[in-house]
Amino acid sequence: MNGTDAKQSAGYFKEKAVIGLSNFTGDEIDKAIMKATSHALKAPKEKYVQRLVAASYGQYGYKLKEGLSHNEYIVRELEKRSHTHNWVIVLKTMVAFHRLLCDASDDMVETICIFRNVFNQSHLKNLAQTNDGAGQAYFITQYMVYLEERCAMQNALGKCHRIELPQFEEYLNTLNPDTLQPVFEVLLRLLETLSVVQYREVIVNNFCTMEAYQLLVKDGKRVFQLLAKRVIFILDGFEELTLPEKKRWFGLYRRYESAFLSLKAFFDAILRSSKVFVEPVPQLKPLPPSLAARLESNIRASEIPTEVPCTLADLGIRSAEDKRVEPEKEVLKATPPQPQAQPAPQPKTVAPPKPVVPAFSMDDLFVSTPEPAKAAPLPAAAAFDPWASQQPVSSAQPVAAQAQWDSGAPTGWSSGPPQEWASGVPAPAQPQSSQQAPALYQGSSTASPAPEMSPPQTASQSTSKPATAPKKANDPFKDLYDQSHRNF
Repeated sequence: MNGTDAKQSAGYFKEKAVIGLSNFTGDEIDKAIMKATSHALKAPKEKYVQRLVAASYGQYGYKLKEGLSHNEYIVRELEKRSHTHNWVIVLKTMVAFHRLLCDASDDMVETICIFRNVFNQSHLKNLAQTNDGAGQAYFITQYMVYLEERCAMQNALGKCHRIELPQFEEYLNTLNPDTLQPVFEVLLRLLETLSVVQYREVIVNNFCTMEAYQLLVKDGKRVFQLLAKRVIFILDGFEELTLPEKKRWFGLYRRYESAFLSLKAFFDAILRSSKVFVEPVPQLKPLPPSLAARLESNIRASEIPTEVPCTLADLGIRSAEDKRVEPEKEVLKATPPQPQAQPAPQPKTVAPPKPVVPAFSMDDLFVSTPEPAKAAPLPAAAAFDPWASQQPVSSAQPVAAQAQWDSGAPTGWSSGPPQEWASGVPAPAQPQSSQQAPALYQGSSTASPAPEMSPPQTASQSTSKPATAPKKANDPFKDLYDQSHRNF
């Protein structure tokens, strides 16, 4: 038995002693630490890892243990477990730290990030003393570098911003390109560190190493998903960015493209291996090769200054109007403004009120004339004037005659044609007494004027002539039409 085997045997017996003592004292924290990082070549038992996670949330109380809080005590004891020559204990301790960074409380994560010596490679012992240890040592070194970068990322993001929580993605959605840039750089460094880890199927001959790779795959998928969504967000609004912002984000995209290729190679190596992982490994599609070229051409186009229209004035050529106007402008600019004397206040005069504009109607557009009087008909074949047959009204009673209108026609109309007609033209009406009535000759087509009867006329004379029967009323307009045609 060489010295390495003796040391491993001594560590094994010490581990059994601590576990037995914890069973007697009931100390579940010490027992969980020893059981999670035992010498057995298998993955840390999930039951004891969950006890460590529960202890970070205060399930076992908040009493001090050896003057330290439970979180500080767990981190210190796990760090001590990594100072050994047994690569199994060291690898299982790193896996336990990784689980606590993912699932433990914020206080536990903050405590792990404070103890930066936990992942210090200088504190590692020589793990290449055995054949298996020589193959695992390189992977353990890369694993510790990644965990150290994860602690640096958590310190940069803050205590409450953890990439495993869905609230962190909502937080990223609220950032603009300026505030997103530092967060994007932190996540990108973590992805670059993870993509450096190499997958070698020859060392994946135990469940502990397989568990470590599965945790790396889980983190890689999460970080890649966060970065990919933010890259799409930046590319959608790349045209609206300023030239300095475009250059910064183009540099970050170049780094992202390189990290993506390394991560894709890491995932493809796992997919091509014969090992079966519980955590599903994604198959990434390559990025468009022309995308970087288009972004670069966009930046070059933005660097070209915009063309300003050149005018004659820019070339020093002025038109004739400019030459005439320019001296006046110079004179005006050269002469300082003279203070203007303020006029004395004048008494306010009250303007006379304007005449009110009368209302305007349609009647104002035409001259109003009185209705013309009924004139005598013309001597020719003129229209019959029904007024000619009426007895003249004396000038002393004009209003009385007009007042006799009742239904629209004069009341003194005769029942026959006019009595005094000469040759088709009515003669001026002669005044007659109210006792004498107009008479017509029988058998005569024209009416002759009746002889004047003297007042002392005897009754024999009045009775000598047979009384004529009243002629049936005819239409005066028809009779006038007939008489006028006979005369012509």
